[in-house]
Amino acid sequence: MFTDDISPVKFVCLGKPQMGYNMVSRLINNGFYVNLSVFPSVSFNNTGMRIPLSLHMSKEDINGLLNQIAQQLPLAMADTGTSMKEINRYFKMDKRQKI
Repeated sequence: MFTDDISPVKFVCLGKPQMGYNMVSRLINNGFYVNLSVFPSVSFNNTGMRIPLSLHMSKEDINGLLNQIAQQLPLAMADTGTSMKEINRYFKMDKRQKI
């Protein structure tokens, strides 16, 4: 995740739009609904998932979503030919920042 702040909206950096569409489809197929930020609302290579956390979500809901992201992200990256190095470059992140 690309943030250290206390905002209830978290952003998962994904890179190109095809990666975002792939990842969101995977999560929806597993029962998790997230918002996609895609061009033109963000730069073309800065597609990502916006995850609004609320009081209506249990810890189990959040853990389930995070587990699905961890499981599906490598598969979506393989489908789209995306690497973490590429995503880090698009978002100008260095190794010290959280992903």
